[in-house]
Amino acid sequence: MLLMFILLISSVSAIGYIDLSTAVLQNTLNTNPYCTSADYGIDISETGEYLYLACAGADTIIQYNLSTAYNLSTATYSEIYDILSLESSVTDVQIIGNKMYTSGFSNIIRRFNITSNSISSAIYDTGISLTSTHLRLGDFEITDDYLFTIDGLDDDIQRYTLTNGDILTATLITTVNVSDEPNAEGLAVTKNNLFHCGPSLDNIISYNLTDYNISSLVKDYVLPLVNNPRGLTLSDDGKHIYVIIDNDDTIRHYLVNVTIDTPDTPTGILINDPCNVTYSIDSGSNTLIFFNWTASTDEESDSITYTISSQAENSIFYNTLFITNETEYNYTTNSTGWYTGTYNTRITASDGTDNTTTLSNCTFSVCVPVWSVQPTACINGVTTLLYTDDNTCGVYNDLPVLNNTFSECVSEADQNSQTMIFLIIIFVVLLVLWFFTRNSIVGIINVFYALSLAVYSTTITSEGLVTIGLSLIAFIYGLLTYLQMKGD
Repeated sequence: MLLMFILLISSVSAIGYIDLSTAVLQNTLNTNPYCTSADYGIDISETGEYLYLACAGADTIIQYNLSTAYNLSTATYSEIYDILSLESSVTDVQIIGNKMYTSGFSNIIRRFNITSNSISSAIYDTGISLTSTHLRLGDFEITDDYLFTIDGLDDDIQRYTLTNGDILTATLITTVNVSDEPNAEGLAVTKNNLFHCGPSLDNIISYNLTDYNISSLVKDYVLPLVNNPRGLTLSDDGKHIYVIIDNDDTIRHYLVNVTIDTPDTPTGILINDPCNVTYSIDSGSNTLIFFNWTASTDEESDSITYTISSQAENSIFYNTLFITNETEYNYTTNSTGWYTGTYNTRITASDGTDNTTTLSNCTFSVCVPVWSVQPTACINGVTTLLYTDDNTCGVYNDLPVLNNTFSECVSEADQNSQTMIFLIIIFVVLLVLWFFTRNSIVGIINVFYALSLAVYSTTITSEGLVTIGLSLIAFIYGLLTYLQMKGD
C-alpha cells in the first residue's frame, strides 16, 4: 500500500530591508573613563544584553551589561580584556557564540574562545593575516559564510568566503570601492543591506544589495552625524543601530524600521512511502527508504539541500543518515548501528540562507535478521547446514555463506551403535573378571549391569534380540552367582 504525506513548513523570519531614513536616536552611552580615545569597534550580543567596545587607545576590549536589552541607558561596566600582548591597537570586535574575534593595526583577525559571554575568560586560539586590506583603519564583519572588511585607507570593501565559518579558510572573491565616503571605517552587513561610516564626511551611508553580493551595491540613504563616527553595528533583528562617536567618547543608539524578508524556504516536502512499512536492514545493503520530495520549492529557485536524520525509540538524539540535493533518493545501509524497532525521521531543508525542519513526521520499522543454524538429518555421514532468521524479517539475501553447505556428521543410529558396543565391551570385561575370580560381589554387579544394559538397549535400538539376549545373560549370571554363594 502506498502512503503519501505532505508536510507543510512554517516560515522563518529574516531581516529584509532596513530603512535608515527612519532612524530615531534613542539614547547614548559615555565610554569615559574606560575608553577616552580611539573608540573604534563595537558589537551587540544576540540577545541585546551585552555590549562590546574595541578601544584602540587603551588596547582593550570592554564589556557592558544591559539590564534592559538594547537600551544603552541601562548599561553598566562589567569587565575588560587587555589585548596589548597580541595587538598594538585593536580596531574592532565581534562575538559569535563562544568565539570572540578582533582586528587591529597588525591586519590580523584573531579568534578567541570565551565562556558565558565573558570576555575576561578569552583564550587566544588562532588568527589570519589579511594582506589585501588595511584593518588598522577599518572594521570587519563575519556573517553566515562570509567575511567582510572595510579599508579605511583605500576605501575598499572586500568579501571573503568562509568554509563552515572558519576564518582560516577566508578566500577573497569580491572587492568594491566606496570612495564616495573617504576613510570609511565602520561596517555592518546583512543579506540585503550594507552600512558604513567614517570621520571624513560624518555620516552613515546605507546601500541595498542582493544576497550579500557587494558588487550589486545601490546607495539608499545618508544619515548625517558629527564628531567622527568610527564604528557601527546592528542588532540581529536589524532594528537597532549602534555607532561610535570618537570625538566625544559616546555610543549612539538608533531605532529603525525593518521589513521582514519573505523567507525563501521550501513550501512543502512530499515523502513517498516510508510509513507503516517494515524494512529489513542487512549487510546486503537492502533499500531502507525511498524518499521523494518533488513538491519542495524555493521562492528564489535556489538549490535545496536535504538532511535526513533518524531517531530510535526511547532516544532523544537524531543521527544523520544522509545529505542530498536530489528530490528523489534511495537510501541503502547495512545492519551496523541498527536494531529491530521503530524509528522517527526528521528532514531539514536548507537553501544555504534559510532552513526549516520537520520533526518526527514519519516512522519506519527496522528488522535486523538474527541467524541460527538448523542442520538437516545426518544421512550417510553428511548433513546440510540451513540457517533461519529468529526475528523472521523475511529477507534472504543476507544468509550466512555457509547456508546450504554440507558438513560431515555421525547419524544418531551410528552413534547409538557405537555406544552399545562400548557398553557391551565393559560387560564382557566384568564377565571375564567374575569367571576367573568367582567373586560374588563382582557377580552381583554384573547382574545389575546386564539388566541396566538391557533396559537402555530398548531406548536406543528397535531390535528385540539384543534386549532378550542381555536379559538371558543377566538371568544366568544371577543363577550362577546364587549357586556360588550357596556353595560357599
